[in-house]
Amino acid sequence: MVGIGDVNIIAEGFVMGFRRIVEDDELFDAGSKKLFDRLAHHTVDGGTRWIGAKLLAALGAAMFTAGLWLVLRFGVRP
Repeated sequence: MVGIGDVNIIAEGFVMGFRRIVEDDELFDAGSKKLFDRLAHHTVDGGTRWIGAKLLAALGAAMFTAGLWLVLRFGVRP
């Protein structure tokens, strides 16, 4: 199990690592670019999937409505 002292050591390690990254301009720029690229890709991918799901649902509803209209208009013939 992790004790209170261990949690403080881990937190201090994160703070020290973050400070090193912020102080190093080259490393910070590379990290920022990667973060932006991943965030942009995730946003575009999520938006595309959302729009695609809506279009697929609309197409399915239109096909169901057309089929229902055909059945009601012409009836079911054996």
